[in-house]
Order: sequence, then C-alpha cells, then structure tokens
Amino acid sequence: VAKSPAPATRRTPGMAAAEIAAYCASSDYAGLSQYCENFELDLRHTEVDLTASVGVYKVHLAAYMLRDELDSARFLWKRLPAEAKADPELQAMWAVGTAMWQQKHAEVNAKAAAFAWSDPFVSPLMASLQAQYLQRIFAQLGVAYATVTAESLAAKLGVPAARVHELANAAGWTADAVSGAYKPVQPEGESQHTVKLEQLQTLTSYISHLEQEIRA
Repeated sequence: VAKSPAPATRRTPGMAAAEIAAYCASSDYAGLSQYCENFELDLRHTEVDLTASVGVYKVHLAAYMLRDELDSARFLWKRLPAEAKADPELQAMWAVGTAMWQQKHAEVNAKAAAFAWSDPFVSPLMASLQAQYLQRIFAQLGVAYATVTAESLAAKLGVPAARVHELANAAGWTADAVSGAYKPVQPEGESQHTVKLEQLQTLTSYISHLEQEIRA
C-alpha cells in the first residue's frame, strides 16, 4: 500500500521571527531585505495573520532604509495592503523614509526620535538607522564645507551642538582657536582627487605656455 505523502511543513510566525532575529543580530541588512522580499514573493504574507504580516513589512521597510534603498522603500510602501498602511507605526516609519527621500536631514532625526518604536525588531532597527544616517550625512556635510560651525551643522542635522562636537572630535576635525569653526578632515579619496585636479591644471598651464612659445 502506497504511503500518503507527508504534509507540507507550514511556516509559522514564530519561525519568521527567529529568521528575522538572526539577520538583525548580525546586522545583515542585505540578507534581511532579501529574506523579506522572498517572504513577499512566496506569498507568505497570506499564511500569517495581519499582525505578523505587518511586522514583516516593518522589518522590510527598515531594511531598505538602512541600506539607503529609498526607491525600493517607496515601491514597497505603494504596494502595501490598505490594512497594513493603516498601522500607526508603519506610517511613522514611512514618515522617516519620506524625510530621507526629501533630504530633510533634521526632520529625519526629529521623526525618528519622536516615535516610541516597538520591540523586539523595530526599535533597534530604527535606532541603527538614526545613528547610521546621522554619521553618513555628517560625513557628507564635512566634504561640502571648508569650515563650518557646530551650530550650523546642528541646525542642519537636527541634533544638539554638543552632539556635533562629539562627531567632530571622533572624526579628527580641528577647531579654529578664534572663531571656533571646524575645519573638516577630507576623506583620502577627496584629497587624492584634489591633488590630481591640481596636477591636471598645472599640466594644462604648462602645455599652454609651450604652445605660446612655439608660436612666438
């Protein structure tokens, strides 16, 4: 007598939580976003209740924002079911994402700090996003300015001036003894780019001089 096939293993919300926890513990946000994409493509949202489904969507959105994949985050938000979009925490997360998209740096920090994010996943993910975003924008602003005051950066970043002092000291920036303005340390790649540009300008001037000598 032929044996009946074993019933397919049904994945439970607990299994999803354990898999998500492993990615979060290792800060593997690329793996986390891929896991959530597969969860969606495999129609696993239909296998769990609304609470569990929304929980995965939150992690999915956070993973995209942590990787600065804002296009992917926008498309995810657009295709969310209406009942998922009604979740206040998911709305608050996308408000942070919208501010990131619009490059409203101070607003990103304000919105990320204003909401009481839930455990066990959203709270640490959003804390990581807030810290990571602050560091990235601080570095970008450092490249944009030759000198800048802590107060100016604080206004742009939406953090106290004391936090800017901490970031500047950690980055090795020097402060002017008179004005107190910081002189950002340029990344090595930027310095090399500047040197190469100066060399090209010197070479161009030299060739131009030779051409004038030949024509004389």
